[in-house]
Amino acid sequence: MNNNTMKVLTKNAIKCLVCNTILESKYRHNYVKCQCPNETACDGGLEYQRTLAVDLNLIEDLSEYQVMTQEDYDNLIKQTKAKQLAKNEQGVKDGLLVKIGNDYYSKEIITLLYDNK
Repeated sequence: MNNNTMKVLTKNAIKCLVCNTILESKYRHNYVKCQCPNETACDGGLEYQRTLAVDLNLIEDLSEYQVMTQEDYDNLIKQTKAKQLAKNEQGVKDGLLVKIGNDYYSKEIITLLYDNK
């Protein structure tokens, strides 16, 4: 790796070796945890990698990285944001999401908030 490239997290996943559960965090603050006594968990999506367990020796790191230039990374971020925007807009069309300002919320959450007033 030279000064013009960087190592980028492209998959944030671990395997609990106690219960053989594979856990993958797909987006920021997507905390996923197995139910066994080792309480293996991962968090952070592709923004950061946080791994937890009672015994960290009982996990296998399945995360993947890619070496890329800053320009390639910037393009990847643009593509990811465009895909998420399209997914959110489809969610609005399907009646699953509500758009308020520039943010998208689950229709269930909005309904719960307004029904409890």
